[in-house]
Amino acid sequence: MGFLLAESSYVSGKIRKLFPDKSEAERINNILNSLSKNVRRYISIKTIVSLLTGGLSYIILRYIGIDFAETWALVIFLLNFISTIGSALGVVFPAIIALIQFDNYTPFITIAVGLTAIQFFIGNVLEQMFMGRSLNVSAFAIILSLIFWGTIWGVPGMVLSVPITVMTMIVAAHVPNWRWAEIILSKDGKV
Repeated sequence: MGFLLAESSYVSGKIRKLFPDKSEAERINNILNSLSKNVRRYISIKTIVSLLTGGLSYIILRYIGIDFAETWALVIFLLNFISTIGSALGVVFPAIIALIQFDNYTPFITIAVGLTAIQFFIGNVLEQMFMGRSLNVSAFAIILSLIFWGTIWGVPGMVLSVPITVMTMIVAAHVPNWRWAEIILSKDGKV
């Protein structure tokens, strides 16, 4: 990543040399700028949403008295970057710890319901509101991408699955022969 960032200032010059036709070079630069902008937007929104999820989860875990609440909040923050599955794991792990740590089921139920409510509200309301309809990625495409990249690269692949899908959609939007891929990956088929 460091090497990519270090060389990013040279990309425009390389594109101009690769494509002597100014209109074609401009088109490629627009594609790359669109990719960069959308990936940065996704990562920044996901980071803010994950911080909020981890922070609210910490409050509940601390209130219940779960050991190492800070660590679990950090794990929830990190798991939130894994689309769909990460949110579920962020509820399951602390709930299991509550079963082990306490003698009754009340903390388990409180954590399971509280963390599920946080994950549901933030993931389905706030995150969608922040992201808007600009990404327009199909939930099914995200799940398939999650499985595919998770199988190939494990956890890093799961974290990168949505940005890779978004980048694929952006590239497909600018390559006429790949337009079908953008339509399939989109939520509503409107590109």
